[in-house]
Amino acid sequence: MTHRSRSFQRKVIYLILMAALLLPISWLGMPGERKAKQPSGAAGQQAEPPLLTTLTHQLSRPRVLARLQQERGFSRADLGDIDAGSETVKLFTLGLHGPACTILWERSRYYQKVESWSKLAATVDQIRKLQPHFILVWRFQGWNLSYNVSVEWDDYKERYYWVVEGIRFIDEGQKYNVDTRLIWDEGWFTAYKIGKSDEQRQFRVLFRDPPKREEEDSLPKLPHAVAERDNWLHGRASFVEILDLIDAGVTPRGQSQVIMASEPAKCTIRYISAKSEEDRDFLANSAGVWWGDALTEWEKVTQRKIRSYVLDEDVYLKDVAKYEDDRNQAAAKLDALLPGKREALLQAKMSQIDPAELKVWEKRDQPNLTPGEQQIIFRLTPLLAVNDADVLQAIVAERPDLRERADAMAVELVRIENRLSAVRHQLQTINYDYWRDRCEAEASELGREARLKLLAAHDKYRQDPATAKAPYEEAFAVWRKLLDKYKSFVQDGEIGDELIREMRRYEVALEKSVAPWPNDFPLQDVIDARKPFPPIPKTGVRTTIDSPPPAIGPLPPPRAPGT
Repeated sequence: MTHRSRSFQRKVIYLILMAALLLPISWLGMPGERKAKQPSGAAGQQAEPPLLTTLTHQLSRPRVLARLQQERGFSRADLGDIDAGSETVKLFTLGLHGPACTILWERSRYYQKVESWSKLAATVDQIRKLQPHFILVWRFQGWNLSYNVSVEWDDYKERYYWVVEGIRFIDEGQKYNVDTRLIWDEGWFTAYKIGKSDEQRQFRVLFRDPPKREEEDSLPKLPHAVAERDNWLHGRASFVEILDLIDAGVTPRGQSQVIMASEPAKCTIRYISAKSEEDRDFLANSAGVWWGDALTEWEKVTQRKIRSYVLDEDVYLKDVAKYEDDRNQAAAKLDALLPGKREALLQAKMSQIDPAELKVWEKRDQPNLTPGEQQIIFRLTPLLAVNDADVLQAIVAERPDLRERADAMAVELVRIENRLSAVRHQLQTINYDYWRDRCEAEASELGREARLKLLAAHDKYRQDPATAKAPYEEAFAVWRKLLDKYKSFVQDGEIGDELIREMRRYEVALEKSVAPWPNDFPLQDVIDARKPFPPIPKTGVRTTIDSPPPAIGPLPPPRAPGT
């Protein structure tokens, strides 16, 4: 047999084997038929014979590959609509849609580099048709349009158009993919890209009254009805949609569940803050009610079932107080085995510390500590900590007969401590205590009074800075009461930045009134926490709030708000 004949025979054998493998592969990948459930004994229908029912059930069951796809979220049953045009394009690439997508991705980068925006948009659309169920296509290109392409334009209207194009692209991807990551991106772009950009004021105006382009509305349609056309409320609607999907059994992907659960309330808070700056009537008449609703919505976060990946189980954040009580009771039972031992261990550790440093450590709960004192406290705190392991070790050493009981209590303590730590970590992730206090303070009568008096002082300043001195001092006195009640607000960057802006106006009012900066200024701790530049009070060159400060040096990095 010649070499050519053997080669031909091998090719024939390969073709036969490939054809033979089609049947088992098709069988293993059979997705199964999804039928609507029919009530038994329905009118006009006959019950199927048991044998036929069993056979139909077996034939309609998804096979091995299909079940694996469903378990890992790759099944077509988990996808959205199927685009006939997209499937046709992939068919005509003869299985080479992967290399075709690679070429198109490189083309899109080139068109973006040379600023050929129409060709970029067309290329992105081609990529979408070739890979409609590839989530990263939608996420990356939507982000690219909203964040990268938009900043290439000088006109804020053109920037807004491309931001919305990215949002529309993400919204289009949700028609083909049921995935919380796409809904998250749409909510995030709508809320934060529009509401936190440098052009946020102009973007929010355009969002409320969108320009028409090619006779199409520039905002994607959202499933949740929103009472007001506002980017924060529309972003909140997307985040609420994610929670609805989670409640319906959809596996969330992307962000952690505690972040997803907190974002609707965060968007409500951002809406109130933005609306209060833009609408004086809203601040005076409606903001307090909205803050009360935001507090209720924020507290509901702790009532949702949150997945803890540390414990590998679901937890409720509202149970943190219960876990703390359980932990204290378990520690008390451990201490009862050898009364007074924990305090004796603490005294032994304190005897080894320098008395001067020990006096500083005893002031650890006092406010306004110097940096040096804070450093000493930071260094001594772990050295003077008496944990349960220390007590357990002492019990075992002094009372060996109690070892078995002590070990059982230690196991229970570790279990409770792990649960408590996991819940505390979730609360710290969303800065729960701060935002709860913020909503509570803003909704209170004292918070409303502080806002309105500061607003009245600001209005006086706009009319005549020389008349604003007394209103500002009255407003700052009310803010002092509010900050004394909510001490964490002193360090907060968002509140601090707002107060510092008004202090600069107050400084101009003092200058117009030929009055010195008061030595007993009530909000000096806010100034010390922010360290504004130029410093307050300034010496030498004076500038008004409406003109930029002199270029003496770089501004300090902005302090992030309580997030």
